[in-house]
Amino acid sequence: FLWSGEGRDARSAPERSTVGGMEGQEDEASLVEGQEELNYLVAKIAHEHGNRKGMTVSRKFVQCLTELALGYAQEVQLDSEAFARHARRTTVQLEDVRLCARRNEDVGRILDEYAQEQGLKSNV
Repeated sequence: FLWSGEGRDARSAPERSTVGGMEGQEDEASLVEGQEELNYLVAKIAHEHGNRKGMTVSRKFVQCLTELALGYAQEVQLDSEAFARHARRTTVQLEDVRLCARRNEDVGRILDEYAQEQGLKSNV
């Protein structure tokens, strides 16, 4: 959501489906699908690292790590939207996300590398 070239409208809320009284079910299904995909990716990465270290990774660990990653992503989303609003913009830009990472050098470095790979410029 934050990595598209166009950005995200900082004032808009997700649209809800109103077809046949099923309001919000499509959004909820999409959210659940995204959480399942995140859980799969976290599990894959955790198991790869665990295998390299000769360790097993529990299902509970993967679940906790997934919840942590989801919480961080939600926090970055809210903060980056707030930075965009503060700059009187309605679109979240790379610089807003970069501001969220200003206290974490590793995340900032990863964002900078991603931006460079994508040919994006950061004003921060």
